[in-house]
Amino acid sequence: MKKRFAAFVAVTLIAGMFSGCAAAESQSSAPSSPPAAPVETRAAAPVTAEPEPQARLVTVTAESIAVTADDGIGIATFDYFQPTDDLVVGLTEIFGFEPMKQRFGNQTSWDWGGFFLLDNDGPGDPPLYTNHFVQVTVPAVGEAEIETVDGIQVGDEAATIERRYPDQAHRVTAGDQPERLDVYVGAVPLPATGDDPPGANGRYEFSVALIAWDPDGTISEYRAPSPNFGV
Repeated sequence: MKKRFAAFVAVTLIAGMFSGCAAAESQSSAPSSPPAAPVETRAAAPVTAEPEPQARLVTVTAESIAVTADDGIGIATFDYFQPTDDLVVGLTEIFGFEPMKQRFGNQTSWDWGGFFLLDNDGPGDPPLYTNHFVQVTVPAVGEAEIETVDGIQVGDEAATIERRYPDQAHRVTAGDQPERLDVYVGAVPLPATGDDPPGANGRYEFSVALIAWDPDGTISEYRAPSPNFGV
């Protein structure tokens, strides 16, 4: 009897061992879950800043200085009564370099390669007395063309301008100086005031004064605004 019991126990143990092995084998051979598909990531497209518009034309008139880009869109407009410091900052940004600053008597000048801003001491007094004025002696500063009324530029033929504006052209001789040509273009009437400058007789206007130091040569420079009070 004992032998039978021992044999039964042995058989039971062996069967259990095989059963455990089969379960382990079944578990180890079960297929695992497929790996997750990789998530595709894309780098964000770089943000390209819009290029700043570049000044290509500066137009000087008796009322203002207007700056435009290649496409004709206005970049800035300055006038002759706003604070002079604002104009210095604005023109420096437009031309892209610092001006040469000089002092002559009671006048301060800033020179951007032939485009001058000039300021006499003391504040302006609208509408007759400006804070500053400009003098242009070059046809361009860098890549910016400089022109005035009707596209006139420094270097244009003086005789042609004289014929175009016969009523505004004057040949002037002062003392022993050679004859020069003055032409006043783009006149802008100013509001009359009760405080007439000497000789104004109720006539007030600003214009652009073109100067040819040699009337048979070319326009040498122009200045704006040029006051004309009754002359």
